[in-house]
Amino acid sequence: MRVSDVVRTSEFHIEVRVSGPEGALERPIDWTVPTEAMDPSGFLTSGALVLTSGVALNVTDPRIWDAYVERLVKVPVAALVFGVGPAHKQVPQGLEAACAHYGLPLLVVPSDVPFPLVHREVQDTVSAERYEMIRDGSALAQRCTELVARGGTLQDLLEQIAAAAGSGSVWRTGRGGAASGRRTGPAAAAD
Repeated sequence: MRVSDVVRTSEFHIEVRVSGPEGALERPIDWTVPTEAMDPSGFLTSGALVLTSGVALNVTDPRIWDAYVERLVKVPVAALVFGVGPAHKQVPQGLEAACAHYGLPLLVVPSDVPFPLVHREVQDTVSAERYEMIRDGSALAQRCTELVARGGTLQDLLEQIAAAAGSGSVWRTGRGGAASGRRTGPAAAAD
């Protein structure tokens, strides 16, 4: 799941307040972290989608928002989802300015959308994608094992891996030679 996928989830009516630099909305999301901590950076890892309503940051000083966003960017997180509601009736100007300054995508959830629904939807999708990747990897390992058991060559293995990856691959051998897996299927025909 990518940041742009969260925006396209129509039932959430999410607004992109700051899109960040080119490609920022295509950042992958590894997990969601709902937090109201002033400094959640110690609990975050790269690719986190941070959800907050800013309860602990009910401030108007832009320097505090700047420091908050700077800490998130240093992790680096995928994006910040801000929920307007009881703590903030609108997005604080300091937060929006800091996100624009540091290039952190800022998504805004309207007050009528419960945060737990956003958290659950994103986390369920991320978990399903992770499961599919593990399942596909396991199936590839099984096919490669069967190929080797039938006497397949290194080239056969590379072609199997390249087909699963949807791209060509080249590996350098220990003696400087090259072994490759050719692209097959519709992707190769498009080249």
